[in-house]
Amino acid sequence: MVENAAIPSPADLLRAALEKIVFFEWRLSELAAELSAAQTRSAASEAARGRAEEAASAAEQRARSARMQTVELESDRARLAALLARPSHGTRDTAALEAERNRSAQLQALLDEANRELGRVSDERERWLNEMVAQARSSGEAPAALAQFISELRSEIIALRALNEEADRLLVQAGVTPPVL
Repeated sequence: MVENAAIPSPADLLRAALEKIVFFEWRLSELAAELSAAQTRSAASEAARGRAEEAASAAEQRARSARMQTVELESDRARLAALLARPSHGTRDTAALEAERNRSAQLQALLDEANRELGRVSDERERWLNEMVAQARSSGEAPAALAQFISELRSEIIALRALNEEADRLLVQAGVTPPVL
């Protein structure tokens, strides 16, 4: 009988196999949960690493900017120290600056005057053209009036070109690029 007690019945074997299957399924679900948690921690760590890299890059950029600003401030400090050491140099710079401002104001006044003259001449030309057209329409001697009109128009164009060349020359003298018409 001892031998019969040692041999398990098929039902016991089936129950033991089912218990092992249930155990392994439980263990598998536990390991899957641990894997999921580990993957979540890994993703969070990767995101934290990315943020840390961005912060390090931003800090490096701020440090570069601070170094550049330091160089600029040092340059300004050296320039100011030189000006303090030689105060007469600043006076000459102020005088040159004032002279340049005066020259600029004179050139601006000349430019404004030239613009006013161009406007006046343009208005006069428009008035004159209207009068000539009106005379040509009302008069019977159209060919002679037209020839005179063309002659006067040509002389006005020549005068305007000379005035425009003078204005361009003054602009170039002032260091301003003349406008292209």
